Amino acid sequence: MAIPPGIERLQDSNFIRWCDELMNQPCGAKSNKELRQHLKNVAEDMWQLVNWLTHDRDANTPASSIAIHSCDTVVDHFVQALMRVRWSG
Repeated sequence: MAIPPGIERLQDSNFIRWCDELMNQPCGAKSNKELRQHLKNVAEDMWQLVNWLTHDRDANTPASSIAIHSCDTVVDHFVQALMRVRWSG
């Protein structure tokens, strides 16, 4: 899957914006509004959690574990969204 023509090149470090653009592809139809929004929200929440964890001196093992599992969840959701396109195409 490629970024469609006409979409401006995003900064490599802009994770949240990349997630927005990437989830607009497999879940772009109007009927996918709730699914698309959920995927974007989960990715943004995960990113904020990981950022907090990176800069918090009091972060502990349970918080780290939750962050790692959140990352796994986001990757799994994105893979499932791409598989959904394959199954429907």
